[in-house]
Amino acid sequence: MAEELRRGTAPEQVLARHGVWESRKALVRGALKRHSAPGLQRLLRRAARADRSIKGLAQGNVWDELLQVALGLSGVAVLREFDAVP
Repeated sequence: MAEELRRGTAPEQVLARHGVWESRKALVRGALKRHSAPGLQRLLRRAARADRSIKGLAQGNVWDELLQVALGLSGVAVLREFDAVP
């Protein structure tokens, strides 16, 4: 969604295309304003790392990873030392 907005697509059109519920639109808009597309990509990689850990495909503390994703989405600075790890 952030990439579509960056390319100039109207916010309402982006939200509708991605099926964002009316009750969640304000939250999603806020997150999209707080974060750049690259920042959201970093958070998505962190969430993927948590997913791999849950499935036993990677080492790591799932709860710590999920905490970092939640803090990052809320706008709190997250630890960056592990961002380069796939």
